[in-house]
Amino acid sequence: MKNLIIAFIVLCITLLTNCEKENIDGNTLTREKIIGKWTLVMHSEQIPIGAPEQKHLYNDSSYEFRQDQSITINHSGNLTEDEWSILDDGKLLNIHDQTGIYYKIDKLDKDSLIFYRDFDEGNGPSRRTFYFKK
Repeated sequence: MKNLIIAFIVLCITLLTNCEKENIDGNTLTREKIIGKWTLVMHSEQIPIGAPEQKHLYNDSSYEFRQDQSITINHSGNLTEDEWSILDDGKLLNIHDQTGIYYKIDKLDKDSLIFYRDFDEGNGPSRRTFYFKK
């Protein structure tokens, strides 16, 4: 009986040490998920927050996030090349042509990306939200 208990303890320790989970931070996970071409479907504005949303639809605009952290932004054929980064444990997106403007990532999965930023241009706290699909 004593040998059985010892064997069970050794087995448990072996299983626990072999099943260690790799520690990956939120920035890395978000970077991996965001890579690829995203079609901009719409952006909305609430000026101020709480007011009805003003929606702006898009037909042929996209953001292409690449592994080397470069980005191509295509707004109806007008191309912009820049860099991007993920910060704050995967919660913030910075597109470097807009230094100092950070977007909060609201949703990121295999099919959709939503990010927004809050601002105040004199009309009270406002919000601009961008909606993408893969």
